[in-house]
Amino acid sequence: MTLISFEPMPFMYLNRRCPEHKQLKYKLLEEINKGVTLSIYEDGVQQIKSCDYYVDQKLYKKHYADTFLKILYATMDDFSSLLSVEKWTLDLLWHQKYSKNNFHVWHTHYGSCLSGVYYLETPEKSKGTEFLFEDKVYAPEVKEGDLVLFPGSIYHRAPKAIEKDRTVIAFNLTLRLFT
Repeated sequence: MTLISFEPMPFMYLNRRCPEHKQLKYKLLEEINKGVTLSIYEDGVQQIKSCDYYVDQKLYKKHYADTFLKILYATMDDFSSLLSVEKWTLDLLWHQKYSKNNFHVWHTHYGSCLSGVYYLETPEKSKGTEFLFEDKVYAPEVKEGDLVLFPGSIYHRAPKAIEKDRTVIAFNLTLRLFT
């Protein structure tokens, strides 16, 4: 696990490489393709080839949820002990697939304690999530198989996909700290 904090950014950024990524990647992609998805094209706001955010949020209806939760549990076990988190709850889970020139503009996840992105399919030299704080853009390096966590209140975006498809699984969490 790698814990990275940017200065002077007032937030924590956690990046954990999934050791089982190679074994789970194609299973997750196959499971995502079984589900109902939408293409989203809002001029100047976002262009996403495939997304299930606006589809039913019930976990049992997301074919990839069980496989992904194994990755999330391992990450949250590390994270919980590191920051004294007593309990965490998965609030929302969705996937997004970006094709060439697809993107998602600056946004926050209002009301979310912690947000995350799992880089399921990420071409080399592809940019990961970018963060904006005090007019400065931070673009931490990510690789396929990385799972990153950050406060949902931080402005972030998915920059344009350059060449090949980029598929992520995104989520929002609620945390309860030990008192």
